[in-house]
Amino acid sequence: MSKAHTLAKTARHLGCGKSTVVNFLATKGMVHDECTLDEIRLAYITKLRDAASGRGASEGGLDLMAERARLAKVQADKVELQNAIARNEYAHVSVLTLALSKVGSQVAGILEAIPVKLKRRSSISYDDLQFIKGEIVKARNLAAKVNLTDAEVAEMESRIDDA
Repeated sequence: MSKAHTLAKTARHLGCGKSTVVNFLATKGMVHDECTLDEIRLAYITKLRDAASGRGASEGGLDLMAERARLAKVQADKVELQNAIARNEYAHVSVLTLALSKVGSQVAGILEAIPVKLKRRSSISYDDLQFIKGEIVKARNLAAKVNLTDAEVAEMESRIDDA
């Protein structure tokens, strides 16, 4: 076949736009005027086959195999998380917050009742009672300040795994 073909004719022949042909030829290091239409068509078909089979990157720079692998990993992570939730290994933050709030209120009530019960049931001194009240306040304040960093959570998880 002769080399007398225009960029527009090549684009029509390949079923794409002129800019696609120009970009394709540039990536392959081919010069339009120095190649036959057959050479360009065969190179373009090879590129399309490679992209379709996942061996080559598409025009947008996406590697089909890499994208499939990434998607498979994301899907596997999603299923793993769903399974962990089903086994009650994980829970939503809102559920945990509600549960801790409820238990925290109950514990606070029990702790506040300790000095009153001790006063009724024993002959504990006023100073000892004040000391106990102070320790209970320290414990409640400490519980109110709970704020776990990622490092602390990882350390707790490793302790759980070791047990």
